[in-house]
Amino acid sequence: MLVGKMLSENRIAYAKANGAAQYAWGTYGEIGVQPIENTPNLFLFTFPSEEIWEKVWLARPWSLSNTLTTIEKWNGRGLPKEVPLDRLAMWVQVHRLHQNMRVESNIDAIGSHYFPKFIDLDRSGLEYNDYRLFSRMLVEVDLREPVPTGFDFPFTDEKTGIEYCEWVSFKYERLVELCYFCGRIGHNWPTCGLMAEERKVNREVGLSEIYNSSLKAGVDSPRRVSPANARIQRGDGFSQSTTERERTRSERQSLL
Repeated sequence: MLVGKMLSENRIAYAKANGAAQYAWGTYGEIGVQPIENTPNLFLFTFPSEEIWEKVWLARPWSLSNTLTTIEKWNGRGLPKEVPLDRLAMWVQVHRLHQNMRVESNIDAIGSHYFPKFIDLDRSGLEYNDYRLFSRMLVEVDLREPVPTGFDFPFTDEKTGIEYCEWVSFKYERLVELCYFCGRIGHNWPTCGLMAEERKVNREVGLSEIYNSSLKAGVDSPRRVSPANARIQRGDGFSQSTTERERTRSERQSLL
């Protein structure tokens, strides 16, 4: 059995959730959908066999009725509403990473460092002649925290010897509801729970400017290149930004 939560600030009716589950998983066999009492948008999904729900689990991420849905296994012990649903599997695109750095070990390192768990990657995006010019990685996103937006990648101009930092950005596929105030998935800014003082702090450190529609895959974002400040390019080519991004300055450390 799987417990799933549809990440929408609007209440999802049972009929809609059931229809979406049957459409997505009906080819696996008869799917049971049961709403969890007093818990909006939380449902229990049952399948004909353990083998079937294991296939559904491994096929994450899922978007039911154009709504991101986080699912977790449930062994029947305790209550379904007690199953932690604070992580969401998502395909994240890595844009503007230098072509010679787009290798499997680097994408693995990026995903493992910036997200709670690296699951897999799209190896077709590692080809030198890949027309997309970005790599794709499947990771788990912590729904309790602001989404990572990217990092500064330092490099040196071979002709002039000048050091630069080029912004490598993350873009999230199938991302619908993202709060531009707090950077968390599952609600929009009009209903954000941040207090006015917290919003003011976010504006002062620049967080209110980095959470925007450019984090959604398919939306262009402006090119960002800036001089490297007291940062020397390392052999691995990766470092985090020395400016405030989605976490405090004290948490900014080198990637490798």
